[in-house]
Amino acid sequence: MDDYFDIPALSASGIGAFYKSPLHYWKESPFNPYRVSREATPAMLLGKVAHKLILEYDTFNEEFAVAPKCDRRTTAGKAEFAAFEAQSVGKTVVALDVYIQATAMFDALQRNNAVKQLLSVGESELPLLWNNGHINCKGKLDRYREGLIVDYKTTEDASENGFSKSIAQWGYHRQ
Repeated sequence: MDDYFDIPALSASGIGAFYKSPLHYWKESPFNPYRVSREATPAMLLGKVAHKLILEYDTFNEEFAVAPKCDRRTTAGKAEFAAFEAQSVGKTVVALDVYIQATAMFDALQRNNAVKQLLSVGESELPLLWNNGHINCKGKLDRYREGLIVDYKTTEDASENGFSKSIAQWGYHRQ
């Protein structure tokens, strides 16, 4: 994933940052050698965890570590968490409640036969690079199977009106 973000090309999220201002774009741009990585909000982390579970379930444990529920105020809890941290170096640590919420999303999708069929074949997280004649561009398909692109999104409100607002707010239409 880091390799993808390092590719010097324009992406949908880059366009979104540019809409705020050119300085917002530059701050996070792969063209900026001193770029600042954006801190993941709780909603972004939940989306990343759900994405990984749903699209690349087999490799979830390579990227994420689910924190144990332990009382870190006690000696035993401190020892348990220290052992967990030692085993989790290089991974994104996820709180148990976030993992449970993402697992519930995964389980709900697995119960839907149409979704299960959509995700049963194809390649996940497929990067694309192209030049529109003037600008190098990049994008990543959540899931691609011949003739079909599947894009997974999380949202607080899945109603037609609520999701329409999410599309406008987060620029999903650009993707």
